[in-house]
Amino acid sequence: MTVPDATAYEVAVCGMLTVPGSSLGVRLAADALLVRARVFGVRAVFACRVHEAEHRRRLTAGLGAVRRLDWLDDLMTLPLEIPIPSNALTVRQQHVIRTLPAGCVDETVDGFVRRLTRPLTAEVAVVAGRNWRAGLVRAGTYGPYCARVLVLSGVPADLADAQVQAGYYGVGLIVGTATTPRVAVAGEPFVPQAHSPAGWFFTEELYHQALSVIGGESGPQPAAVAPRPPRSSAAQGEPGHRGGSPTGCTPRAS
Repeated sequence: MTVPDATAYEVAVCGMLTVPGSSLGVRLAADALLVRARVFGVRAVFACRVHEAEHRRRLTAGLGAVRRLDWLDDLMTLPLEIPIPSNALTVRQQHVIRTLPAGCVDETVDGFVRRLTRPLTAEVAVVAGRNWRAGLVRAGTYGPYCARVLVLSGVPADLADAQVQAGYYGVGLIVGTATTPRVAVAGEPFVPQAHSPAGWFFTEELYHQALSVIGGESGPQPAAVAPRPPRSSAAQGEPGHRGGSPTGCTPRAS
């Protein structure tokens, strides 16, 4: 198993995720695409499942990743592969849709037909760190989008506290080294929530960085317009996980 730019430790943990009956709590297919990428300001190794039909369709259309949150927001008003009469949309929406890159929406005699859909699904993010408190906050960035595993170099002196906090937020915890990784906490499987523009943007940004691995060029694309940087707060419930915020987590005081 190879992952461009990944450390030996990260590669070892990704290998553990493909083992049947893995104690990590998250299981990957042996052919999962592994990509090291930075999304929302946090670098991680992502295990992805590419939607091959959509990937091939984009290659044929000369379309790469669509990294404009405002475009994705408008695209979500259109059902996939179902014509929507133009008079059912506002003048602004019609203008935006007509200016989208080729391959996103077709304008037919019956109306606008959205062709664009998510190019991949992120199964898990493996986040490396030296400090478990900071590491949990960084891993929490991906709480709304996929399962998470935090990989710590060495074994912290307060391992028991780290285990409690990681378990509370549903984050898998690995300690040790590349040659002796140990599962300290099994992660929770990801439970998908409602389809959202931010979630779609996450997959598009990851797809953009994965194109060099899976083949295909992004081509000329407008600059990315991303959601606001995730906040870390324990005041709100994190979708699919206990406690935490919608986009992060702040470890509780011991």
